[in-house]
Amino acid sequence: MIRTPERESLVLSACLRHLERCPGVFAWRNNTGVAVINGRRVAFGYRGSADILAVYQGRFYAFECKSATGSQSDAQRVYQARVEAAGGVYAIVRGVSDLPFTAGFTGRRRYHGSSDDE
Repeated sequence: MIRTPERESLVLSACLRHLERCPGVFAWRNNTGVAVINGRRVAFGYRGSADILAVYQGRFYAFECKSATGSQSDAQRVYQARVEAAGGVYAIVRGVSDLPFTAGFTGRRRYHGSSDDE
């Protein structure tokens, strides 16, 4: 059994390292936040968006990395609803073992009570 890292940053790095080794998966870290540039406040990214975005076999995936006790913010729940409404797959991952890209993965599996679970 794979132990779930305690910090979300460790979950994120472990998941990115794993996804880099998955054939056919294009995944990247999705940074969001606010920075001050030349004295101006600049927001970047989409509020509530997932930590990792990926494409596999033409399908969009959004992975929100959480510690064992972490929970979604309201903005993250809104983002999840928008991704799923558009046909994408959203998953909360607490470790590499929660990622869907494993042997035999078809790309059709959904998360969080979707009606088309395999």
